[in-house]
Amino acid sequence: MISPVIPYAVLWTLLLFLFSLRITTIINEPLYPATIILVGCNILGLIISYCLIGSLGVYKSKTKKNDWSYQIPVKLLKKINKLFDIIVIVGNLLNGIYRGGWPLLWLIIGDEKNYADYGIPTYTGLLNALYAISVVSFLVSNLHQKKSLLTYRSLFYIFYPILVGNRGLFIFLAIQSFVVFSTIKRASFKKTILGWIAIIVVIIGFGVLGDFRTNDFDHKIKSGIVRSEYQKYVSSLTSGFLWVYLYSTGPINNLNSHINYVDPSYVPFYSLTGFLPSIVRDLFQPKGVYPFPLVSPLINTFTAYANYLNDFGLELTILIFFVYHLFLINFYFKLKRGDIFAIFGYSSLFSAHMLSFFWDFYTIWYTIFQIIFSFYFINHHVYKKILSFK
Repeated sequence: MISPVIPYAVLWTLLLFLFSLRITTIINEPLYPATIILVGCNILGLIISYCLIGSLGVYKSKTKKNDWSYQIPVKLLKKINKLFDIIVIVGNLLNGIYRGGWPLLWLIIGDEKNYADYGIPTYTGLLNALYAISVVSFLVSNLHQKKSLLTYRSLFYIFYPILVGNRGLFIFLAIQSFVVFSTIKRASFKKTILGWIAIIVVIIGFGVLGDFRTNDFDHKIKSGIVRSEYQKYVSSLTSGFLWVYLYSTGPINNLNSHINYVDPSYVPFYSLTGFLPSIVRDLFQPKGVYPFPLVSPLINTFTAYANYLNDFGLELTILIFFVYHLFLINFYFKLKRGDIFAIFGYSSLFSAHMLSFFWDFYTIWYTIFQIIFSFYFINHHVYKKILSFK
């Protein structure tokens, strides 16, 4: 089972190092101490959360290592799986009828509409939340029963984010799926090698997709943003590595360039972006309004921290994320103890943590709903009855 501390610390340390290299001309500012303090305090906060909650006796494991067989309610998970799949399919058929198609179809036929034009605000977010819960339910039940994951249902799960043009949902669920798999299944050398192969394939595919979206198959755009001293190194790699570098350091660049000039309002304006339904949020927060000015139009995200910095400043932002760490570690030890329904909250918050370099995934609906889902089944009185299902 994956502990969140080391992956989070390694990821952010690596990203700050890559950012400091300033491989692209988009990065003009040096790495400021305030950015290092923000990231360092968050890593430290996660470590403190781990030690604090881990020291509580109530979280002592009740299961043998990787042995969940005695308490996974397969029947219930399959019912949830089936119900939510039907709602998601019917809901998106209605979405497609209302909007006159789906983003993938618009791309194929050359329609001017894109993913931002798809769906009904709030309603689509709810469908995505149910989709995420359904994916995790499917993985847990099938992995436990040692059934094949290559089914029509799994193909639907892969196809759905592509159909609706939601790359964030696709990456988020990919990380979640990895956490679920590593929790239910034991690690092995073969699986580790396959995991690294999958990462390389994703990077190559990410590059092909990036080249396709920008029509830059001759690499003119990319070569124009790479500093001369790095040209020979970058040109020898697949374009996916440069696209990954741009998307992983670009948000940090947007944050770092403005972190010394933060003037917090102490009003939860930007930090409520994910919490509020779109139809409510749009009443007072116009679309396209960012917490800071964009350094480059290529990347329009600011890491998970920017919204909170603009609203509350550095110190309160560190405190807020410490609370997020407590939730994550709470679910981690509950899952380690044997509460299998904690896997929804833990895997979703783990994904949000690992994607914190890009955007605030803590407050999106498919994270919040999975947290609520976990708490309900862990703490509700029906949980004891659920354990009798096999």
